[in-house]
Amino acid sequence: MRLALNRPMPSPGHVRLDDILRVCSSGGHVNYDLLRELLVLFIQENDRRIQAAMAAADQGDARALCGALHALKGSAGLIGAEHLQNLASEGEARIVSGTLGNLRACARQLSDEYSAVVSTLRTLYPDLCAAP
Repeated sequence: MRLALNRPMPSPGHVRLDDILRVCSSGGHVNYDLLRELLVLFIQENDRRIQAAMAAADQGDARALCGALHALKGSAGLIGAEHLQNLASEGEARIVSGTLGNLRACARQLSDEYSAVVSTLRTLYPDLCAAP
């Protein structure tokens, strides 16, 4: 996957919450209960996906890793975590094309970026990202 030349590469852990804030807004007011619910769901579901990705990589299961990458790619897009989305997309494409040689390195890189995204979310919204 190639990025547009005039668009800067997203930084690790960076999120652009514009879209999700629009979804959670009505009449110019943000529904923080809904935002919290969506962010907590993002974290809970992707904690599970990251664990599945790591297990798949440890077992050499490219198909299962590809499934986890695909789900993470979509989820990352919903909260504007472009670097995470790009890593998942690239890993998925390399698995499908048969050019990904090191499943563990791919899963580790994805896990590290996911941790950076969660850290960013917890910094931005500490009260929203706490476990329910």
